[in-house]
Amino acid sequence: MIKHLLPLLLCAGLAAATISSFCPAEGIRRFSLPRLTTRFVQCTDGIPTLNECEPGTVFDSRLELCAVPVVETAAAATDDSSGRIVECPDDYDPERATYIRHPTLCDVYFICVGGIAHQQNCPPGTYFNSELKVCDLPEKVDCAIHN
Repeated sequence: MIKHLLPLLLCAGLAAATISSFCPAEGIRRFSLPRLTTRFVQCTDGIPTLNECEPGTVFDSRLELCAVPVVETAAAATDDSSGRIVECPDDYDPERATYIRHPTLCDVYFICVGGIAHQQNCPPGTYFNSELKVCDLPEKVDCAIHN
């Protein structure tokens, strides 16, 4: 596996000597690749694998997952009355991102990182599924509000 991954990593700008140093011996970690925004390396118990994000998403190294590029940040994710659309939980866990659906738009959701809500938009024709924490077909999503 690593012999097939090595040329790709080298092409992406990673030296062979760093492969073992950036993959922890235990657990799962994901790392971005220089100049390749839609690809990332997933290390599982010290073994690296090259992965590609779904179309329309890029790898977010802060979240360690593929996401729709952020259109608006928390500063812009406000409404006129209360000042905030969603409230991120205080118990931030970098291993588990918090996803919150927009209260009035079925195809918009937020990813909370360090207490800051980052707005994400589902691809056209899909709604955010709060149970699965993914964008899904409208008929599979319980969303009484239609946008």
